[in-house]
Amino acid sequence: MNKIIKALIYFALITTMTLVGTWWLVEDKKTYDASMHTSAPKNEKFSLTEEIISEDSEINIINDSDKLDINTATKEELTTLEGIGPVLAGRIIEFRNERPFKTIYDLKKVSGIGDKIFKDIEAYITVNRQ
Repeated sequence: MNKIIKALIYFALITTMTLVGTWWLVEDKKTYDASMHTSAPKNEKFSLTEEIISEDSEINIINDSDKLDINTATKEELTTLEGIGPVLAGRIIEFRNERPFKTIYDLKKVSGIGDKIFKDIEAYITVNRQ
C-alpha cells in the first residue's frame, strides 16, 4: 500500500477515535452532572430542611431561649457544654469579665477553644444582646 494512503488511514482512525472519546467524555459528564442535581417536582413546595429532618430523626432544633448565654452562664453551666471542663469554664469567665462577648464567635478568642470545640458547642450557645 502506498505510504500516503496508510497515512490517511491512520489520520482518519486517530481523528475518529478522538471524536468518539470526546463525545463519550461529554456524555459521561452530562450524566454525572444530572445525577448531582435534583429538583423539586413542578408546582410542589420543597424544603431542604424538612427533608433533612425527616431523614435524620436525631436532629434536635434548639430555640434561642434554650441556649446557654456565655455572658451570664455559671462555671457549672459552662461545664455542661461538650469539651468545656472547669479550666476552660474559668477562662471563659475571666475573659468575659474583662470584655463581654459580643458574638458567640468571640468565644474562639479564649485560650483553649479552637475550631473543634467551638463547632461542637456552637448550636448550644448564645450571647444576650441587652
